[in-house]
Amino acid sequence: MKIIIVGPTLNKGGAERVVSVLSQEWIKSNNVKIVLFDGNDLSYSFSGEIIDLKIPALGGIFFKI
Repeated sequence: MKIIIVGPTLNKGGAERVVSVLSQEWIKSNNVKIVLFDGNDLSYSFSGEIIDLKIPALGGIFFKI
């Protein structure tokens, strides 16, 4: 089975940790690809292929709303 996980980054965070753990488990019997908006700072180990879209998060309160 092919699995694609989409997330903003693999930098420090709870959801990012879950992506790390799931990718390491799923790679045992599946084809795993992780699509990241910004793949510059990878804080967690992972398994599978990383696809970096190179779209960094915009700063400021206006963009967070």
